[in-house]
Amino acid sequence: MVDDAAAYAKSGNATRVTVVGYTDASGSLGYNEALSEQRARVMAQALTRLGIAPSIMNVEWKGKHDLAVPTADGVKEPRNRRSRSTSDRATDRGRRLNAPIRVLMGVEPLPRPVDRF
Repeated sequence: MVDDAAAYAKSGNATRVTVVGYTDASGSLGYNEALSEQRARVMAQALTRLGIAPSIMNVEWKGKHDLAVPTADGVKEPRNRRSRSTSDRATDRGRRLNAPIRVLMGVEPLPRPVDRF
């Protein structure tokens, strides 16, 4: 799926690519923030390896905010564990549109991020 997102971003007039990482509602706020950051950065690295220039990428993370499937706090929902990419592109009328590239869904959590000192 990352290959498809990179191909889409390179095929048109993409001026900016935004990558956002998310988690489900299980786990602490701090853990989920770090995990969603890791998800977004891993996807951004993959897009870079596939030819998307880092200079046009914006990397964001939401933790357990903006759930795809609303759940109570502490509920494990695999569809909420995801990264999403969007691309800003110019239209033939000179306006910029925010066009979704692909929603990447993960069914297994990534390993716990390593604390750096």
